[in-house]
Amino acid sequence: MSVFSDQLKDYITRRGVTIRQLSVQTGIEYSFLYRITTGKRNPSSADMVNLLVRALALSKHESDALREAYEIARVGESTYQRRAAVRQMLESVGQLPPPALAFQNSVRMEHLPEICTGRHQVHTLIKALLDQECSLSGGQFRIIAQPNDPFLLELLQVQTAHAPQMQVTQIVCFPNRPAEEDQTIGLFAALLPLLLNLPNYSAHYYYGAAQSISGKMALFPGLLLTSSAGILFTADYTTALCCPAGGDHYRMLEARFQECLEHCPPLMRPVSGLPAYLDSLQHFYHDMESASREKSMILTPDFCYVPFLTSDICDRVLSHHIPDRDRFVEKIMQQVSISHTLCALQTTWHFTTESGVRRFMATGRFLDLPPGLYSPLTLEERRMLLRSFLDAVRTIPGYHVALYDPAVLPFSPTLECTVMQNSTHALFVTPLSDTAISSVDIQEPIISGAIYDYFASLIDHPAVLSEEESLKRLYFLLDEFS
Repeated sequence: MSVFSDQLKDYITRRGVTIRQLSVQTGIEYSFLYRITTGKRNPSSADMVNLLVRALALSKHESDALREAYEIARVGESTYQRRAAVRQMLESVGQLPPPALAFQNSVRMEHLPEICTGRHQVHTLIKALLDQECSLSGGQFRIIAQPNDPFLLELLQVQTAHAPQMQVTQIVCFPNRPAEEDQTIGLFAALLPLLLNLPNYSAHYYYGAAQSISGKMALFPGLLLTSSAGILFTADYTTALCCPAGGDHYRMLEARFQECLEHCPPLMRPVSGLPAYLDSLQHFYHDMESASREKSMILTPDFCYVPFLTSDICDRVLSHHIPDRDRFVEKIMQQVSISHTLCALQTTWHFTTESGVRRFMATGRFLDLPPGLYSPLTLEERRMLLRSFLDAVRTIPGYHVALYDPAVLPFSPTLECTVMQNSTHALFVTPLSDTAISSVDIQEPIISGAIYDYFASLIDHPAVLSEEESLKRLYFLLDEFS
């Protein structure tokens, strides 16, 4: 039996119809339908599932459940769960919500208990230590803990927002079994808003069980270090052992963290500032150029305009307040050259929305670029860029575009994500402020592979239009702005 056959048989029983009656109503051959209900076959297509939905007069909730069961049966439970985790990550990767916790300035720990028990008490202790660290110049926060505790994630957001100079280093554990890849994506999804929004936050990772890095202290897998104290705590934050700075136990914890850090690779390559962002792009696209036969997937808020930019456009629209502006323009044009070359070398799919392209044509603004860095493009420039992109899709065999429905796939509207097949890299870009951009180059093969697989599956997704229909709509949109 399969999850689909179980679900279908349940609906057939509820409706009081026989398999033969359902065969007549749907036009599906009886023996084939019988094998579907026994789990020996799966429906041949989503259209067949829709026939069953209509014949059984299923409600929206029932229809969604049956279609989900079909997807699980079609691709397998682990693949389905992994793709669902990637989708949830792309939908929730936007700006961090306002924190509920308050920052307390000039906190001083009068007495550090040797043992702290109770989740609330442990949370209070950790927050007090971080409040104290934030008041110091050059504060540093080092932690080994899983990013599945909302308190910890919100605390990191509050502290670094009030003390952006404070360096935060976190070590996390990813499962090492293929069946648990969805858990890896879930852990990464919790970290991604921090990676994109906190300037001095870095994450390192290892594979295995969270307790494995703790050695003999497996009962206390969590470790937190500030300049004033070190604490070991349980995974559920209900018990903590405290060590004041300066003692042998504190030095032992510091040495333990440093040893772990040396064996845990960085999860991402941080990018700070616009010149560094362009350097990161060139590094990323150099890898793409070296693997010219590979496929790449790009999720973009509007469309891929970089290969079609001109020096005249850059010189006119870029703000004159950008430091070392001439060098910045030169770097952009180098990126234009690389991107234009890749158009003909690689198979590339661009996923975007009709509303995103329409918004660009109406405003002259790209959602993935900080608005304070450039002036809006003229209508003539907008038309030139969009026409160049559409003509490239129409004439270059490996250059593709697909419009998706944001009501069904509500990805973060300002996020740009680029990932390449068989690569360890996944590049995320989003505006951080009116003049700053946030970019992280994720360097973990399970995560980048899962993201690529998800985008590849979208090509046949019912909420994604065919390339022919996408081009038709976008050329029509171009004519609207003539």
